[in-house]
Parts: sequence; structure tokens; C-alpha cells
Amino acid sequence: MNVSLNTDEHQNLFKSEEAWPFAIRENKVEECIDFLLSEANPTPKLLNIYGVSGSGKSFLAKEIVKKSMEKEKCGAAIYINVPPSDLDSFAILKKIKVLLNNEHKATRDAPYYVSKQIASRWRLKQNYSSSWKKSYLYRAVRDLVGLIPLGGPFLKAIMPQILPSNGNKEYSITKPIHFLLEQANSQKIILVFDNTQFIPATIIDLLEGEFESANCSFCLILIERILCKRCVNWLPNIPKLIAKEIELGRASRKEIEFLVQQILPSEFPNEEIIEAVYRRSGGNLKCVWFQLKFIYGRRLSQVQSNSPDSYEDVIQSLTPGDQTILRLVALVLGGLSIVHLTKLLAIINIHINSETILGSISDLKELGLLIINSDSNDKVKVEHEIVAHIVDKLTPEEEKMELRQQLVTAFCQILRDDLDITRNAALYDKLIGFAHEKEFRASPHMQSSIVAYIHQQHLNESFAYLVSICRDTVCWDVLDILPSYSIKEMLNAIQKCSFFSFGLIATEKLKKHHEHRQTALLFESKYLVQLFRYDEAECSLSKAIPSKEKDVVNFNIMSNLCQDEDAAKISCKIFNSLSLESSYEFDYTILRNSGHLFTPQKAYNVLIAAKDGYTRIGSLFGVATTLNNLGIVEIFRGEKEKAKKNFENSQQMLKTLRSNEEYQPLVNLAGLSFSEGEYKKARKLLLRSRNLAPCSLVMDEAMLNFNEAVISLVLGEISENVAIDIFQQIYANATKTRDLRFIEVVAWLCATVEVEFSGYSQTKYSSKMISKILQSHNVGLELLVKTKIKKNVIKVPFVLSPHWRY
Repeated sequence: MNVSLNTDEHQNLFKSEEAWPFAIRENKVEECIDFLLSEANPTPKLLNIYGVSGSGKSFLAKEIVKKSMEKEKCGAAIYINVPPSDLDSFAILKKIKVLLNNEHKATRDAPYYVSKQIASRWRLKQNYSSSWKKSYLYRAVRDLVGLIPLGGPFLKAIMPQILPSNGNKEYSITKPIHFLLEQANSQKIILVFDNTQFIPATIIDLLEGEFESANCSFCLILIERILCKRCVNWLPNIPKLIAKEIELGRASRKEIEFLVQQILPSEFPNEEIIEAVYRRSGGNLKCVWFQLKFIYGRRLSQVQSNSPDSYEDVIQSLTPGDQTILRLVALVLGGLSIVHLTKLLAIINIHINSETILGSISDLKELGLLIINSDSNDKVKVEHEIVAHIVDKLTPEEEKMELRQQLVTAFCQILRDDLDITRNAALYDKLIGFAHEKEFRASPHMQSSIVAYIHQQHLNESFAYLVSICRDTVCWDVLDILPSYSIKEMLNAIQKCSFFSFGLIATEKLKKHHEHRQTALLFESKYLVQLFRYDEAECSLSKAIPSKEKDVVNFNIMSNLCQDEDAAKISCKIFNSLSLESSYEFDYTILRNSGHLFTPQKAYNVLIAAKDGYTRIGSLFGVATTLNNLGIVEIFRGEKEKAKKNFENSQQMLKTLRSNEEYQPLVNLAGLSFSEGEYKKARKLLLRSRNLAPCSLVMDEAMLNFNEAVISLVLGEISENVAIDIFQQIYANATKTRDLRFIEVVAWLCATVEVEFSGYSQTKYSSKMISKILQSHNVGLELLVKTKIKKNVIKVPFVLSPHWRY
């Protein structure tokens, strides 16, 4: 195999068979050509090539045809691939007839050679000119007969439409073979039949009749695919025939190594790829082709992506065991550890040992079908979603259903044997995704497993994930049989993720079940408060039994309706009676929400107490939201650096918790930048905040729109008239929220701009409330910043975003 190929890294070697570097078995090609074209024994020759599927029989024959043409020692070399259908097989002799019509140079893509001389002789043999004249004259006479009065049309009708042939029909079929045998009197003629196992017996009989007259320059190549043993073993009855047999087997590791060297020279030697292709192909050259093509395509210029077809080809080239492992990873959606995969395969009765699984995963990774990630480098997932799509397409529905049932059983068995929720978190997640309602209701163990998992996610404060669990089919359909504390944990997560509309759907469903009715009423009132539907919230709240949690909802309603004095009394009572023994999370929630009710120092003391309380009970969410509110207090205490640090810490903690509440400290950081004249920085922070804020929060949407309009006005990007129009639209939307303070602040700024630039105001606002805000010594919910707009000094509000909801 001393072959030197100049492989162009930017040329796709797999564009066609012609581009593929024939880097193995070239000595076998030369051996075959020497046998066929040798003048030492001037007798007919038969070359029998046989082997299993994927041993390279067809590729070898095509290369023989191509190289024979290049040696200029034959007049024609015809390659015919016999189709598996008997009906289609009869067309192979007609195909030879068509191929002989024109001169053609052999390539691997079109592996037949016809010299100019042979094509010319064939056309002459066909006698196209004479036949055309006879046919033309016959049709002319038939048309003239049709013009004879009375009987003409009748006579024309009974005449054949074409000139009848008096030739021998059987000879007409084999005429191309007869012609080639005639040409073999003066020059070498090579005829190749691939897949002879498909040739019908009738065709073999016709060919045998012709081959009896074969002479010394005729060469026949027969290619047979075998399974366990040869079945056709056709030896044509040709006088003085010399026969040679070539049996091809699987590609060796050395041959695959040489192919890798030619195709990926910049990565050679790459033992991982060589081993992966050798093991996963089993030496089958078709599989080698698809796998190397896939790997090569991924590296070609690093910009070309593999098509779904290339993924499908390489997946189908894998062994059944490899396909099983890939199917499991793809259909389970990945993310499982190698240890879990091994356990699952053992339980679902697929007998693949651990060592084989590890080897398969390693090789599938090298092929580019799987990736292994995570800190421990043991989580397995498909490399691209196309892999999962192709595997899903190739797997019958019945098999997918059976695999799902097996996996549910396997998940339950592993979780029964190993109670460590953290170590088996991925299995709990997959169980929730795979199990059906009937299976869940019928299995107490499955119920207890999922309840324990929900509680663990609550302790981890994985609120977004808990919401997704609640919305999953299996949990949503069995809410009625879950314990009340699991229901409360999921409803709490819905609230903390601001999915209030979905929360109302969930509580409506839960109110129908007596054991969950009180919890549903309480959370329904919470969600309604967030949506500013206070009358409905109070109605639901009136049906709920007294509790600390109910007090929080009442407090938030008071605060939002600007009943500050009553709200402050409740907060002071809780603050003054705080103790380790009698204080609850809901007490800390009221304290956290009270910052704007007090002077900066008093508010600071109240919020520090809330933060300490949340810290003591281990609520990271509580600490994060309190830090955000504490940052607002620090601004009014004149401690802007401390404020910034609190906002940043809050934002980072909420980000770690994957809470969309992360947008609120970003709003406040924007306000801090605005107060320092960094208007463009403030806008960037607002944009980040907008991208995180849930679309369902009408109040927050109005707040963001208001702050962005204020920045645009200060920067001079919009005129005063445009700003007034925007503020009026925001005012109209704000009235739907019933947040009285925000409504009046928007109206006040709109009126201020109108007066400053037009001399009169059309917008009405509560001067009493605005005076109270402007003269208050308490912590504000807005930053009032003096700015200059077209030489006019105006105090504009930037609305802050304190946490108060939970």
C-alpha cells in the first residue's frame, strides 16, 4: 500500500465515488488487470469476485474497469449492476444496448468504457438509417391507404401502426452481447455483471447460448454477494475458458488506518478515530465509508454542517449493539451518567457488559454522534438534535412504546434500590417525563419517589424547575392525589416565577378537591393580587382560614392601595415582637416588603432583620430579594456604593436560582446609573431587565416603558410632544393595574412636561399624593432626579422595582 495521495483539505473527498481515494487493495486491482489483459494466454477469461456485503466487491470491479481503460488495451468495458427484482433484471441487456451507442470514458460514478470505434460500429450495426427509411415509407403508405374512399379507413385500421419485424425476438434481446463477442475477435472486451445472485435463470440461459461463441479476447467478470456460502456459483460454458476467483473479506485495521491517513492527514496518527471506525464498522467498507464521510464532513473547513442524510447513513452503519446504546441515549434525551446507562441496560435485559458499553460510548463520541460533558465528564447526550431526530425516525413506534415501558420499570427499580435523590436527580426527571398517569396512580412507590423529588427541589429553591414539573402531564393529571405540602411547594414556585395566569388555572383545578381547597384559595388570592384584581383577591381571601400567610396577602393589598399607615402598624408590630421561637417566614416577608413605609434608618433596621431571618431559615430567595430592597434603602441613606453592591449580589443570587426575578435588581441598577447621569448605561441595564421580565406582568411592563421614555426624553431622542403622547399611553395602561402611586407619578410627570413646554396642562393628577411623595422623609419607590431638558431644569422620576410579592 505504498500509495502517495495529494489530499486537498478543502476538496470534499466524499462528494462522489470518483473523489474517494482508492487507497487500499490496489495490488489486488493490478493482479486482476494483469490476469484479464495478459497476452500470454490468448483465451477467454472469467474473473469471479465474491464476498460478504461491504467487502468492497463493487468498488474493486469499478476500479478494474477504470484502470483497464487507462491502459488502452481494450475496446469496451461494460459494468452492469443487476437489480434484485426479476422484472427489472430483464432490462440489463437493453441497458448494454443503450451504453454502446456513444463513446464514453469510464469513471467510478459511471463505470463503463466504450471506444469511439466500438460505438461507431454498433451504430452501423443497428443500421439506423435504413430502418428509419423503411418505417417512414410504411407510415406514409398506411396514411395514403386511409385516404381511399369507403374502404380506406377500415384498411388503415387493420394495418399495424409500426412496421412488423421479421427478426428473431430472442436474438434481438441478446444482440448487444453478440456484438461484443464479435468485437472480441480483434480487441479486448470486458463485460461485468455485479450481483449475479439476482440474475434470473432465463437470462442466464440466453447468455449461455451467446457465450458459446466467445473467443480469445473476451473477458467476463462475475460478482456475487454471499451470506454464509456461495449460492449461484455460475461457471459459463465457454470453450477454453481460464477462470480465476477472488474472495474479498472485511477491511483490516491496517487498511482502515491507511484510509484515515489519506483522508485526515493533518490528524494522523489518530488512534482514537482509527479504533472507533475499525470497531464500529466491523471492517465493513460501506460502514467505513459512511463513518469516515461523517467525520470528514465535520472537519471540512469547520463550516460545512452534515446533512440529515449523512447522520442517517452513519447511524445505520453501526452494529446492533451500538444502535441500541445510541437509541437509549437519544430517546431518553441524554443527560444520564454512564453508570446510570449501564444500570438501565442491565435491567431492560439488553446483555451488554460495562466494558462494551464504555467502548461503544467512547467510539460513538469519536464518530461525532455523542458528547460527554458535566464537571465529572460522565454525562452522555447526543451531539446534535438531528441525531435524536434520525434515531426517532428509524425506531418503529412499537419498539419505542416497549422501550418506554421498560425504562419506567427500570427507573423505579434503580430509585427503589438507591434513595439518594441528588445522585439520581436525572433519573427522577426522566421518570416524570416518561411515566403515564395510570402508571403513577397504580404505583405507590412511584408516587412517593416523585413527592420526595418535588420536596428536594423546593429545598433547593429550584422554582423554575418545579413549575415545569407541575406543568408536566404526569403531575398535572394527578394533582388530586399529591399530599398538600407538595401542592403548596409547586404553587409557591408558580408564584415565585410570576406565572400568575397559569397559577389561577391550577388553583381552579385544585379547588374541586376538598383536601386542597384551602391551599388553592390562599394562592388564588396571591395570584390575583399580583394581577391587581384586588376585589377578587379579597373574595378568595375571605374564604381562606386565618394564617400568617393570609396576613401577608392582606398586607400587600394595603401596601399597593397606599394604605401606608395601616401597613406600617402591622410591620412595626412584627418587628417589635421578633423572636427565634415565634417568628415565621411570612413575618420576614412582611418586613422585607416594608422598606418604603419608614425613614431610611428605620427601613434599614427592618430589612436587616428580614435578611437575618431569611438567612436563619435558609431561604436564598428570601435573602436575594431582601438585598434588592435593601439596596433601595441604601440609596436613600446616601450609600450608593453599598446600594450597588446589594443590587449586584441580589441579581447574582437570583441568577444562580434561575429566577426571572433577576430583572428587578437590574432595574434598580439602571436607576442608580440614571441618578448619576449615566443615561446610556441605564438604558442597557433596562434592556437586560426587559429581556428577563415575564410578559404577563402588566405593571412591570408599564414601569419599563415609563423609565425608557424618561431616558429618551432626557437624552433628547424624542420631542416633548412625543414624550407626552407616550406618558399618556402609559398612564392609560397604568390605570388598569390599580397601583395608585405609580398612576399618579406618571400623570404628574406628564403634566409637568406639558406645563414646562406648552404653558398649560391637560393631564390631571392627585396633587395631594404627589405632595406627600415629594415631602416624604421615608424611603421612596422612585428616584427624583434633577435634569436639564432644553435649558429647562425638571425633576423627573425613575421608578424603582422593589420585591414585595411573596
